[in-house]
Amino acid sequence: MPETSFGLVNRIIASVMNEHTTEIIRDYFEAHFSISCAIFSEAFPDADPITSFRWHKDYGPSCQTHIMVYLD
Repeated sequence: MPETSFGLVNRIIASVMNEHTTEIIRDYFEAHFSISCAIFSEAFPDADPITSFRWHKDYGPSCQTHIMVYLD
């Protein structure tokens, strides 16, 4: 039976959010955490990009973190 989109998302999150990764996040924030959202998007090569794919800090509460995982 083919894998569903939900199954693929669960497998990716489980791969990224392994024991080592969750320990780093938990130690940094000194608190337990949960994943509240997963967003997948496709980005195409652009000679003059208007968005940054480098490390940066967006606005938002200091108690939240965003993790970008490139699947290429």
